[in-house]
Amino acid sequence: MRRRNLVSDPRSGFFGHPPALATLFFTEMWERFTFYGMRALLVLFLVDAVTNGGYGLDDKTATAIYGCTPRRCSWRHCPVAGSPTG
Repeated sequence: MRRRNLVSDPRSGFFGHPPALATLFFTEMWERFTFYGMRALLVLFLVDAVTNGGYGLDDKTATAIYGCTPRRCSWRHCPVAGSPTG
């Protein structure tokens, strides 16, 4: 019985890649899905009425806060927190 080398055998694994790459791919995909999903829920929470547990902000302010998350820009350039140029 001949043993196959899983690293160099193109017929094994995830489309010819090492088997652990499938776990890495799906973990990264799920992480991105939940990150952007939580950002969308943030806007919905910010525009909801105060009586429903939200903040009652208008759409423009809520999307500006959404744009100020660390992934997009720093707080120094945030239109809500204030810009250093004006």
